[in-house]
Amino acid sequence: MTTHRRRPDAVMAMDPNLQSRLFSPAQLEHLEGLVNFTSVAPILHWSDIDDAQLARLEYVITGWLAPTIDREILYRMPRLRAIIHTAGSVKGHIKEEVWDLGIPVTSAAESNSIPVAEYTIAMVLLAGKGVPWITRAYAKSPATLRISSWPLIGNYRRRVGIIGASRIGRRVLAGLSSHDLELYVADPFLTETTAIALGARLVSLDELMATCSIVTIHAPDTSQTKGLVGARELAFLSDDSTVINTARPALIDDSALLAEVQSGRLSAILDVTQPDRLPPEHPYWLLPNVLLTPHIAGSQGTELQRLGDSAIRDLEHLLAGELPDSVVSMESLNFIA
Repeated sequence: MTTHRRRPDAVMAMDPNLQSRLFSPAQLEHLEGLVNFTSVAPILHWSDIDDAQLARLEYVITGWLAPTIDREILYRMPRLRAIIHTAGSVKGHIKEEVWDLGIPVTSAAESNSIPVAEYTIAMVLLAGKGVPWITRAYAKSPATLRISSWPLIGNYRRRVGIIGASRIGRRVLAGLSSHDLELYVADPFLTETTAIALGARLVSLDELMATCSIVTIHAPDTSQTKGLVGARELAFLSDDSTVINTARPALIDDSALLAEVQSGRLSAILDVTQPDRLPPEHPYWLLPNVLLTPHIAGSQGTELQRLGDSAIRDLEHLLAGELPDSVVSMESLNFIA
């Protein structure tokens, strides 16, 4: 006699438009073979499902715009076994009570770090070659442009500094290590032995800023790191250096950076700004030495399905009674994005 395993009840709590971008039809079919979704479409509010459905839930798969999971909603989900997040940070929607109850929380931060690192590596190499700035000069006067006007472009033995040996910072170091660059890293929690293993020289933030001509930021946004790079630190950079930020806008003193790029002394490549989408009148738009991208370094387009795969793997581990490597501890919240 064949017996069928009972599929535990689950729900997706996220932007309803996100499901089809995270999960291909094949991925979604695989998920539906693992759990029973109590709602056909993802929910944006807990009121979108009734109390009887909430009481049966064992797994919640969250994503962007997920509703908050706090003490009140946990009381209504007594069977909840795990929360699987399909993006990076869980700080915005998961409250401390979840960890107090010992409910595992997973994150796709490792998977999401891949495209951020790819973007950063590309921008470091392009900035070293002067591409963002030369293309603009070329478009303005193609007949008279002389490459000899940029005698310091090139990536041979260029000194590149990585602020923060986070998972993204480490991927950036790994990706740049195959090039003829001199890599420096600043991170108060990193040991010299680990830095050497990553192919970099461990230095203080001040020394990194004074030594490197391209600096990219990969520290978490915490109360200790807000304004990590301010007027004092930017002043250490030599003329014509480039600052890259794909992390959080709060890590850089924006007024100090604006003053430096307006003077023409420094250049900047910014994938994150405050506000997230700058108004048309913002001075950054007018500066030829500033490259702005609309927060595209993280997972976009086809890369979202990598996050979907991460969620499926986490669910399979949990259903097998195993804790995935992607479990987020409450203690780590002070050190992650």
